[in-house]
Amino acid sequence: MFSSVRAFEGQHYSALKRQCLQSGVLFEDPCFAATDDSLFHQGNRIGHVAWKRPREVCEDPHLFVDGISAHDLHQGQLGNCWFVAACSSLASRESLWQKASNDIISFITMVISTPPGGRRHQLSTEEAPVGGSSALRREADAAVHRLGAAAVFESKHKVHHLPDLGQLGDPLAKLLRISLVALDSGAARVPPPPPEGPGGLQQLAGHQVSEVWSPELRGGRDGQAPGARQAHRPVGEAQQLRGKVQPVIPDWREQEWDTEKPDSYAGIFHFRFWRFGEWVDVVIDDRLPTVDNQLVYCHSDDSNEFWSALVEKAYAKVYGCYEALDGGNTADALVDFTGGVSEPVDLLEGQMASDEAARNQLFERVLKVHNRDGLISCSIRATTVEDMEARLDCGLVKGHAYAVTDVRKVRLGHGLLAFFKSEKLHMIRMRNPWGEKEWSGPWSDSSEEWNKVSKSEREKLGVTVQDDGEFWMTFDDFCQYFTDLILCRLINTSYLSIHKTWEEEVMRGSWTLRQDPLRNRSGGCINHKNTFLQNPQYVFDVKKVEDEVLICLQQKEKRATAREGKGENLAIGFDIHRVELNRKYRVHSPQQKVAGSIYINSRCVFLRKELKEGRYVIIPTTFEPGQQGDFLLRVFTDVPSDCKELTLDEPPQTCWTGMCGYPQLVTQVHVLKAEGLQGPDSNGAVDPYVIITCEGERVRSPVQKDARCPDFDIKGLFYRKKPKEGIHIEIYNKNMIVDTFLGQVILFSDPNERQEQHTLHLRDRGSRQDNDLPGTLTVSLITSTTLT
Repeated sequence: MFSSVRAFEGQHYSALKRQCLQSGVLFEDPCFAATDDSLFHQGNRIGHVAWKRPREVCEDPHLFVDGISAHDLHQGQLGNCWFVAACSSLASRESLWQKASNDIISFITMVISTPPGGRRHQLSTEEAPVGGSSALRREADAAVHRLGAAAVFESKHKVHHLPDLGQLGDPLAKLLRISLVALDSGAARVPPPPPEGPGGLQQLAGHQVSEVWSPELRGGRDGQAPGARQAHRPVGEAQQLRGKVQPVIPDWREQEWDTEKPDSYAGIFHFRFWRFGEWVDVVIDDRLPTVDNQLVYCHSDDSNEFWSALVEKAYAKVYGCYEALDGGNTADALVDFTGGVSEPVDLLEGQMASDEAARNQLFERVLKVHNRDGLISCSIRATTVEDMEARLDCGLVKGHAYAVTDVRKVRLGHGLLAFFKSEKLHMIRMRNPWGEKEWSGPWSDSSEEWNKVSKSEREKLGVTVQDDGEFWMTFDDFCQYFTDLILCRLINTSYLSIHKTWEEEVMRGSWTLRQDPLRNRSGGCINHKNTFLQNPQYVFDVKKVEDEVLICLQQKEKRATAREGKGENLAIGFDIHRVELNRKYRVHSPQQKVAGSIYINSRCVFLRKELKEGRYVIIPTTFEPGQQGDFLLRVFTDVPSDCKELTLDEPPQTCWTGMCGYPQLVTQVHVLKAEGLQGPDSNGAVDPYVIITCEGERVRSPVQKDARCPDFDIKGLFYRKKPKEGIHIEIYNKNMIVDTFLGQVILFSDPNERQEQHTLHLRDRGSRQDNDLPGTLTVSLITSTTLT
């Protein structure tokens, strides 16, 4: 269920904190010292910096003040809007940052069955999420905290706890159950906060589960606790990913300053980031760079709230220094926070501003990513140096990363009439990491357009008239002004999810330079035809008639080595080639290219592609040959793809080779099409498929539905020990019980023959006549005595 986490720099948080508490000395990180080396690659660009602990900056420091929100972040003096925008997105996703007790909560909510007498409500994309009572959350957290890390789960009618739920008492057990249901369903009517004073928990726990679940339950926002911060979207989908996703801020309750237990403070914190295929736990001390007693870099609206500054310090430690965060890619930070997959969308290339159909389709994609706890960022491309951070007349800023904090379909109108209107506006909410400079066009904070929306709807959307950097705009206007969009999906691999799940394959590899062509793995892109196929190769299967495939290629981060002059990423990309259905060995001759990514010197390259059933080879490359580096390849499909690296060039020789022989030839058989097929019923449908057989090895094609003239377009590859033995190609009609034989052809291949297409008449089994059954088959063969 839970992913392993590696200690960054070998520093183990629990052990280090224990040592500090025992010695009574606050932690000072030797791996990221309070010196200029932790600030800059070289020199000092901001003058004298005083490193201070939060208690030296304010009297009452906290990780969080009144929860967490996108408004907690302001950029500071560092050009890392990309990181701050990612943090703003993170702040709106409680499941990605909150405490470890939610690992237990997520496990419970993940397996909750349909409640007695009701049905589990599923939010449509048009319904607003509901927020749970903050007081209820606190009580549930406290209950889970007392449970510890024991296994807890809920089945159909009971809460089960091992070893002992009884230690909480019946009221707390009931409270826990109600709380967990409320947390899991954004549509649930959340019980009110517990009454003040003794017996409050008992009164709250007296609420029956039927008050949370009901057959006619619909979406709404009643139940929001007075004074609670803006409600977060339901976390169920992200919770189902918790086997993969780690909270960026783990165990925050244990890390928080405790005024009742000042002796528990040790000046040490830890945070988690996803780095090159694994989660790392990064330990820091809490000494922060200040000038005139003000934080230099990322800081919160509240002067005594420090989560954003501490997360930024941990991230800077991973990258080597704060300066390494100056200028970057929001997509990288989103992946580091989630372990997800970032997809860049070029709004200009897609002509989203002018193509209404494409724009509506994109909005649905964005809405789906947002509703399933993905993180989203956007920007307006700056084409010149002068354009960087230039403010447009509409208030937007070029070359600046914005966080997308909400996506909605907003119903126009007032009262009951609004519910009968079909008009809904596609809206998107963003935040400027500067905390100011907002959009000033239609649907900006104080625009008259908001009069078209009811007061209750405005309250749900959290519309405020203040220059806080957060604003709404229509998706049409968004596509008119913004040029780049980043969708970071939390790829769902849980079998318990109600949403689409993915099968993930992860492979690590390297581009390495060798003199021997058969050992060289740094051949460059397809432009370099003589060396391209010397790159690493990975084979995978698409087992559905058609499947959406997501592929992400990531190179190792170079930013941390910029101090040594090695901070430049390689230009990387990949091609996808369709190959023979039975290929087991590396490709040595050009195959059918079906897709390819762009080549760019970014950390990650992403491609989404619909592929037909068959076998494919991914060839990840650097743009130029001879370049070396490590990479991570992630492949996501709807059903298992059996993805693996092709390492052998030809069949291996074994101790049985001398007795059984070794292949003398390799033949590629390409079945292109059949024509004039006829089933048992001359007027009936034909669902044909072919089987290619050579020396006992068989390759079978997918079934072609209702096709008398099917285009098979499949290939088989055969390493042949008996060159004189024929290759049989049989055609069958797919039936419910026994498939019907429709005919066959037998081929003999000579390595001296050129590749040619042959159209052959079908014949019956054992017949020497080549035209005694209706239909023809078109094939081509290539045979070579060179096996590589």
